[in-house]
Amino acid sequence: MGDRPSTPSSARKRYFRRRLKRMSLLIGVALILSVLICGNFVYPVLAPASSQGISFSQSSTATLIAPTTGKEFESSLSASVDMLPTRTPLPLPTEGQIVPAGDDTHILYYTIAGDSLPVVSLRFGVDMASITSPDSIDPKGLLSPDHLLIIPNRLEITSSRTKLLPDSEITYSPSTIDFDTVAFVEAAGGYLSTYSEYLMTTGWTTGAEIIDRISLEYSVNPRLLLAFLEFQSGWVYGQPQDDVSTIYPMGNEDYKKEGLYLQAAWFASTVMDGYYGWREGRQLVINFQDGQTLRLAPQLNA
Repeated sequence: MGDRPSTPSSARKRYFRRRLKRMSLLIGVALILSVLICGNFVYPVLAPASSQGISFSQSSTATLIAPTTGKEFESSLSASVDMLPTRTPLPLPTEGQIVPAGDDTHILYYTIAGDSLPVVSLRFGVDMASITSPDSIDPKGLLSPDHLLIIPNRLEITSSRTKLLPDSEITYSPSTIDFDTVAFVEAAGGYLSTYSEYLMTTGWTTGAEIIDRISLEYSVNPRLLLAFLEFQSGWVYGQPQDDVSTIYPMGNEDYKKEGLYLQAAWFASTVMDGYYGWREGRQLVINFQDGQTLRLAPQLNA
């Protein structure tokens, strides 16, 4: 019998058979290469022989075994914590910092509300004539806020320039409109919430009412009074720890200033004297109990 004539359909079948053989060969070669390559990087992982503990060997001399009891776990955790490196804590922004004089010959200062040229010159320790500005300067009246002043840098060492509180949190400002002292003190639940004191003008007065009264009489922010009271004696959220904290809650151990009202009045008077003394150029230096002094940074708000 002779060869059968080739048809288009049979030719296509032969073509696809050859393509299939080639693809199978390529896939087989790729699989072999993958196994060879991966074998150089993958290490066998053996299942633990016992469920009581798992060992992780990092060297021939160190093996860590997971503890099986709560006490062992706690002791292991404590040992691990002790091995952690310690870090030196950074100073808080509320801590006093001494700032040396900078290299700049002049300081660009933008005025704030209440600034005047005489007061600014006192703070920066320069003559008024040495202060310049791109705009006109009123030598006697108040300067508008954000007025640029170019001031010679004459002070050598000052306190930190960090502004911790805005003026609105020092004075009895509109920021206190929504603050309810009575509700805050009751929610805090400390000694102040149960405290009362007899005053000649109002009779028995609660601790929260005393805070509000001092705030109005001295124009000081009630939140500032509460913050210092808590810091000094723990009255707001806790209880006084001794008789001194009970009698002198603001820390002034003067027998003429016993009780919350006189203590809060002393504190408010001291704060306001410092605040307005700085604003008016009268309070420029901090005097410490050991006799040392430190010049306040002129860039502070109050």
